[in-house]
Amino acid sequence: MLRLKAIVANGAAYDPGVDSWTPITTNNAPPPLLGSSSVWTGVELVVIGFSPPPQTTRAAFGPFYGAAYDPLKDRWRKLTNGGTPSFRGDGGAAVWTGAEMLVFGGYDGATFVDNFERTNPQLPWTFYRKP
Repeated sequence: MLRLKAIVANGAAYDPGVDSWTPITTNNAPPPLLGSSSVWTGVELVVIGFSPPPQTTRAAFGPFYGAAYDPLKDRWRKLTNGGTPSFRGDGGAAVWTGAEMLVFGGYDGATFVDNFERTNPQLPWTFYRKP
């Protein structure tokens, strides 16, 4: 079981030229996420993950979310998923190929996740699983 002290749903952008952080918008941002992965596409930050489970359930995790953040517009857009990826509570790796986000591995709190999934975050997007 994953044990967390706090999960936050805010962020900031760092400007090394002036050595300062600026809060980014939370409008349309994803909720706090478990098992999240993110990549930089050269234009957007793509974030995927699962929300925490409702306090009233014994579920391991809640609904899946995907979002992309455009720092030039300070705007989030929701990714409409065409499939839900495997839960990766810890240790999953993600990379950007120039066209797709690749996600591999992780630990779901009970077992290691040993599959490979890919997505193109342009609308519509779909996760493709390869066991």
